[in-house]
Formats: sequence, structure tokens, C-alpha cells
Amino acid sequence: MCSYLHRAPNGVYYFRMGIPADLRPFMAGKREIKRSLGLKDRDAAKAVIPDMTKTAYDLLKQAERDRDTAAKPAPKPVAPKSAAQIERDRQRWDAEQEQADYAADATFAADMEHEALGPIMDALSEGREADASPAEVARAGRLLVLHEREKAGAEREALINSLHARYGQKPRASENQIQAVECDSPTGSGLYLDKDILDRWAAERGVVAKGKDTHEAVARWFYERTERKPVERITRQDVLAFKDKLLAEGQTVANTNMKLSRLRTLLGWAYQNDLASSNVAEGISVKVADGGKMQRQPFSLSDLQAIFSSPVYANGDRPKGGRLEAAYWLPLLGLFTGAIRGNWTASRVRRAA
Repeated sequence: MCSYLHRAPNGVYYFRMGIPADLRPFMAGKREIKRSLGLKDRDAAKAVIPDMTKTAYDLLKQAERDRDTAAKPAPKPVAPKSAAQIERDRQRWDAEQEQADYAADATFAADMEHEALGPIMDALSEGREADASPAEVARAGRLLVLHEREKAGAEREALINSLHARYGQKPRASENQIQAVECDSPTGSGLYLDKDILDRWAAERGVVAKGKDTHEAVARWFYERTERKPVERITRQDVLAFKDKLLAEGQTVANTNMKLSRLRTLLGWAYQNDLASSNVAEGISVKVADGGKMQRQPFSLSDLQAIFSSPVYANGDRPKGGRLEAAYWLPLLGLFTGAIRGNWTASRVRRAA
């Protein structure tokens, strides 16, 4: 058994070795040593594991030496917290964890929906008849419209910057950015999000054309609002600045989080393939402070019984106010994905019923 050999979903084998917790601060905070072997044949991958293991142990030994020789200042005395302080910390942590779970659920659901409806979106854009239910066609059409709007917005921004640069007015992007875009020449020796990383990510994951286009648009938006630089030089401050500029331009919270999610996907792929030291976009999203109005509370058993014994399920009704077939499928989808807990779904179900 080759304990450090792991196979990714795309079939490529990786070397993965965990890093002890006390050594992580001396290895850039990483939790494991991970290297792509670039091989899909298991026997060929196993053959290079011994050398990779030796190299990994050398890195761990160096980290141990760095740990042992590091200065260890005397710990400062910490005053014990009061019961009230402990309770406030617990409540704040619970609120942050709830918000993080909500953002993760929303991002995961959006990505899953886009991936599932990708073939239907392709059929609609090419004028072909899609082999799908009316509800699926409607959802795919909605995503296609959103995609086209986002693409048109990115193209409009690029045109405005080009006109400003040509006629001597101050462009939104820096002169270095404009020259890099117009000359199509990188300003460094590394790989860039909107070209190298995007193409390699899409090829490895088998991403459909629409999915690649949406991620390319976000990469362009990111460079136009920050600085054009190779992926290994992108910092967490760049991602935070990108988020702030999107909000300042009037982007909605949902659109901003969607763009951050796609940016996080590209940066995460670069990190997983050792093209960047970390995923600097990890954990960055817009936190909604709503005073508890949007806290998700689970429906009671009687609530669920009332929803799923309504005329939509009992008599087969398809009310126009509930968008016909959507009145039947959305509550079911919400039930199995966890979204049935949200206030939006509750109001939608009541209208449908």
C-alpha cells in the first residue's frame, strides 16, 4: 500500500503527506505537503513516490531545525476572562460560523446548479431543443440571461477603458494594466489567471464553454480593478480590494459573492497545483449583517406537513403565482438541499400553495 499516493477526481495522482501542527508555522502555514505527479498511471506514479517521500522528509527536518532555533519569547500573562466575556465570544463565534455556513451553502448550491444545467444552457444558446423538463429549461434560461449580462458588462468595461486610454482621458485601470492588455504581454514571468490558469483549469476539469466564459469574465474584472500580475504574486489584499470595488460600483451581495467564488476556484486550482503558495481568496466573502432577520430556522413538522399536503402535492395543482412546475419542484429541492429552512422559500411555498 502506497500511503502517500492519492488519486484526484480527474485521474491525476498526487503525493500528499500531512504536516505536524507544530511545524506548520515554519512551512508557510500549510497543513500538508502536496505535489501533482502529472501521471494517471498508478504504477508509474508509485515509482516516483520514494524520491518524493525523501524530499518531503528533508523539508520536515528543516522545519524542525527552524522550530528548535527560533527565539521563544516568554509568554505574556493573560488575565482570565469573565463569564460574560466568554459568553460574548461564544455568541460572536456562533454568528460568524452561521454566516460562513450560509455563504458556503449558497456557493455550493449555485455551482451545482450551474454544472447540472450546463448542457441545457448550451442547447439554448445554440438554438437546439433541450431534452429537459420545462422547469429545468426555465432555470437554464435564467442562468443564461445572467451569464450574458455579466459578459456584456465586462466587455463594456473593457471598451470604456480602451476609449479613455486612446483619447488621453484618465482610465479606470492603470497605464500598466492597459498596456499589458493591449500588447497581450505579461508583466512578469509567471502564469496569469485569465490565460494560463483558466485554460489549464478548464482542460483538467472538463469545464463546459459557458462555465469557462464566466470564470474568464471574473478574471478580467479582477485584473481591471486591481493590478495585472502573475498568480503567485496575487495577495489577499488584492482580493479584498476587488471585493470592496465591486460593492462600491453597486454590485449586489449575491453577484459579489458569486464573482469571489469563481475567483476562489481559479486561485484554489493554482494552489492545488503548486503554482501559488496559498489560496489567498479562501474565506473572503461579503458577510450580511441583518440583525437576525435572515437567520435560518428549521420548519416544524407541522409546517412541513402543511407545505407538502397543499393542493400542489395533494391535487396536482400548478398555480401561475408559483411559476407552474416550479411550485412543485422548488420546495422539494429546498427540502433536500437545506434551503427549505430559509424565509424566502417559506414565502414562496405559501404563494405557491
